[in-house]
Amino acid sequence: MHNFLYNVMKKEYRDKAELLFTDTDSLTYEVETEDIYEDMSRHMDIYDTSDYPRDHFLFSESNKKKIGCFKDELHSKPIFEFIGLRPKMYSIKSERGEMKTAKGMAQSVVERNIRHEDYRRCRDELKSTREIPHRIQSENHKLKTVKVNKIALWCI
Repeated sequence: MHNFLYNVMKKEYRDKAELLFTDTDSLTYEVETEDIYEDMSRHMDIYDTSDYPRDHFLFSESNKKKIGCFKDELHSKPIFEFIGLRPKMYSIKSERGEMKTAKGMAQSVVERNIRHEDYRRCRDELKSTREIPHRIQSENHKLKTVKVNKIALWCI
């Protein structure tokens, strides 16, 4: 990742690339450029584009599942908006729909009850969002269903 940051991103874009967030095995950038795919074509040795549509000019299986290569998780679909509230709590709106994470909340609750607009409202109005998911809990070797009032989204 160090090599990618300094020898590709900093060298190619200087101050026109902003790192939005990192995760255990990923980097997400906002890049100002005429054509990001044309830029990527100059560095195909570091990208795994095997999940791109077969008719996309960058599609290639040469780096498929190759360790150390970067993948485009949205498979060539552009990102319209990114809202990051805190680590592991962000929403990405793209042509493919919404991709949301909220650490501490079950993914099913996030997908069903929380929208991209909720992340925006939390960021803009500094208002947290609460959810009341159900979960199965064991107490004295007896299973029961409980409701848990949790803060779902909050800003730093």
